[in-house]
Amino acid sequence: MYHTSLPLHAEFDIVRLKLHLEEHPEQAQQIAIDQFTYHLEVLEENHKLEQKLQSISLPSLPQLNNIKLQNEYNDLLEQYTKLLNSYGRVTQENQKLRETIEYRTNEQSPIPSFLRKLLNL
Repeated sequence: MYHTSLPLHAEFDIVRLKLHLEEHPEQAQQIAIDQFTYHLEVLEENHKLEQKLQSISLPSLPQLNNIKLQNEYNDLLEQYTKLLNSYGRVTQENQKLRETIEYRTNEQSPIPSFLRKLLNL
């Protein structure tokens, strides 16, 4: 038997056609002509669709230069690094301020109790 790449349901239809033609051989010629006509119609429609697809022009996208993209990436990376460094410095300064406030607001410091309550330390 001839093997095709058709799905199983299509192969089943082929077997059904063979059985039908064995039972009704007088219909074979008309079925063949009908199927060939259908095949030609499908080919013509496919040809029209391919021409239509080729006639559609896609909008042209600006050509992106790899060097330009790399430079933009490098600039962004540099800015990100600066932000990370700034964040680290701010975090350290914040920690030092907290330590100073905690040291100044302990029970032995001369800061009045209302300031300690205000600072909530």
